[in-house]
Amino acid sequence: MVAVILSLVRDWIHRAMKRRTKLITIICIVAMGVGVLALSQGLRGVLYPVRLGEERTITGYDEPLTERQWETVTQTDAILKPWRPVHLGLDILQSLQGAFLVVSSIAAFGLHPAGRRLLFLALILTVAMDALLLASFFAMNLATFDINLRHMIGTEEEMTGNASSASGLRTALVLGIGVFGAIKLLKIGLEAAACKYLRSATIRDLYRNAKARASRCDVPRGPNR
Repeated sequence: MVAVILSLVRDWIHRAMKRRTKLITIICIVAMGVGVLALSQGLRGVLYPVRLGEERTITGYDEPLTERQWETVTQTDAILKPWRPVHLGLDILQSLQGAFLVVSSIAAFGLHPAGRRLLFLALILTVAMDALLLASFFAMNLATFDINLRHMIGTEEEMTGNASSASGLRTALVLGIGVFGAIKLLKIGLEAAACKYLRSATIRDLYRNAKARASRCDVPRGPNR
């Protein structure tokens, strides 16, 4: 039974690969991966939220935190605690967006007549979701910047035994935040480019022809004479 199912899936993929362009294939496959990642991250945030425990423990870490780490975590938690409902809402939206992106990319990969429109809509929602997450990331880091900087300075002094340069560590922290933001913006730009490609005449014709083939297959045949 499993062998039959795998054979059918393999034949379906082979037929679909022969009909579509290479770029739409790449877009569909990458969209599947991005959707699975977004779904897993959203579900993790909903099902396993970070909580502070007793004896300097935190959700997701088996070992107790050091005194400096615990101080940083508790200060950060005090600042972000009022925003937990917002973060929970973002996690739920990210889960739904990821699931929709996976389903729509599978439909587009199989050249389903509605696949192009579904994937286009899913990518638009992904762009909006990424923009919200990026804004949340910058807001969170802005609110906790001083706490993270003090933690970096203290950790550096403990490791080296010498006084650390606050300006150098501040630059490193800003650079790290900026690099993450640049990568996120690049992802948003690629998603927007994929949306534009899905609206091109070539892709419209590809799915229009697929719809025509599906319509011909659905036409009932008369009795043989």
